[in-house]
Amino acid sequence: MQSLWNGTFFDYLSRHWPDQRYWNLKRDELTIHFPWNNSRILFDGCDDEARVRKLYGNEYVTIWFNECSEFPWEVVEQLNSRLVQRVVDDSGNECICKAVFDTNPKGPNHWVYKVGVLGVHPVTGELIRNRGKWARYGGWTITDNAGNLAADALEVYEDQDEVTKRRMLYGEWCSEEGSVYSEYDLSVHCVSTSTYLDGGGRFRGVKCYRAVDFGYRDPFVCLFAGVDEDGVLVVFDEIYRRERIVSEHAAEIKERAKVNPVWWTVADHDAEDAATLRHEGIMTRPAWKDRPMRDGIARVKRRLKEGRLKFVVPDKNKKWGCPGLLAEIESYVWDKEGDKPVGRDDHAMDALRYLVAELDRRVGSRIVVGM
Repeated sequence: MQSLWNGTFFDYLSRHWPDQRYWNLKRDELTIHFPWNNSRILFDGCDDEARVRKLYGNEYVTIWFNECSEFPWEVVEQLNSRLVQRVVDDSGNECICKAVFDTNPKGPNHWVYKVGVLGVHPVTGELIRNRGKWARYGGWTITDNAGNLAADALEVYEDQDEVTKRRMLYGEWCSEEGSVYSEYDLSVHCVSTSTYLDGGGRFRGVKCYRAVDFGYRDPFVCLFAGVDEDGVLVVFDEIYRRERIVSEHAAEIKERAKVNPVWWTVADHDAEDAATLRHEGIMTRPAWKDRPMRDGIARVKRRLKEGRLKFVVPDKNKKWGCPGLLAEIESYVWDKEGDKPVGRDDHAMDALRYLVAELDRRVGSRIVVGM
């Protein structure tokens, strides 16, 4: 966003609107105001909940999603619902409300490919009613933007890894090379909030559980899940936050337990953090860590393949769902040797593995009800 604000946009203004009497710059608000018709262009991001809520409070005639593959579908869907501002020019012509997207290719499970190319809803898989409006201009390759790139840009991408080259040079929507959970399919494994949660967020199922992976600079992850009557494990909510102490997480966990009490909580083997949760009244048991890790991954893969693992996509109010987990599962890949996953953006993946291992290993074991 900063590069657009400091570079691209000001270059455009200087070339097309050199007379600054026609526009006012508000740097602290990242806003351009055009007093002659009282219109505004504002720059903002969706990297935290407060900023998203602020964006939801406005009405727009045009929205540009820069590198839209980084936006969650539920945010895009909600912002599109704010494209309702009525604007009429001096000649009486009404402006057409529209959303503009730019992106680089990602994996074939990404919502951009499902909506923009296949014309289907990324969660339900059903044809979207307004798919004809998702017009596409240009392709997905670097050559579409050649006029704005250095002369040796093609050579630079020729030297990239195979997946980057396939995406950027050839415009392929291909998965990360060596995806750990290649069985994952957004249209199969992701469900809407209303499928498993009532209006108050209570899980419609048999039992609820939690899994915790501790972190501070890395994210602290707590997954909230339940099993339905058919034995399907459903991850329906999460805490996914950095730079917050465990006692603060504990307060939020206990608040959510008022709606969905759990039968047990498994946690990573950090004795001090586990003791903090215990001091706050949240009892945990050490997570079972399969050795080798491939055994634990195999449990998750088996559930995905059999359709016994589902993930709730956040609703438009973002009250529930697991966006952090869904972001990680798409980029969870094997290392170059293929021995273990790359240790990057994997904290929800660890918690998911703990959750599945506890369920699959301890069927019929003694269960202790806790906060």
